[in-house]
Amino acid sequence: MLPDNDTKRILNEMDLKKPPHILYHMQVASLTGAIRQYNLSWAINDYLKIHPQACVVEMGAELSCLRRQMKNNSNDWINLDLNKVIKLGNQYIPWGKKERNYVCNLTDHSWFNNIPFNKENGVIFVAAGVLHYLKYEDVKNLLKVLCIWHCFT
Repeated sequence: MLPDNDTKRILNEMDLKKPPHILYHMQVASLTGAIRQYNLSWAINDYLKIHPQACVVEMGAELSCLRRQMKNNSNDWINLDLNKVIKLGNQYIPWGKKERNYVCNLTDHSWFNNIPFNKENGVIFVAAGVLHYLKYEDVKNLLKVLCIWHCFT
């Protein structure tokens, strides 16, 4: 189902070991994360069919390997996250030629200056598992700024 061999291996091992009930929630969370990544990859690929030169921006990228799972080496790919997370990613994940990591707080919109946006090429923003950590007003402001930035840049 997924191009992520590690996820496949982990899920297979969890099924084989028949973990005690206490690990059930971890299994569900793992499967949910895998499904989310799978759905995101389809959404991004669908957008890239229409905008093949688009920039992909992962807000709250965590230790995402989505670009690697998708085998995407042709698009600009921006990972945004907090300093500690970006440092871990730099330590453990080999980044692609067109992939860049930026330390930022999503509520401080100065990170928009790092996005190589061209209206003709397009841009897709994904925020998997990050918005629920923000306050409602911060999410509203972020979405408003994204719309304004996209329309007037």
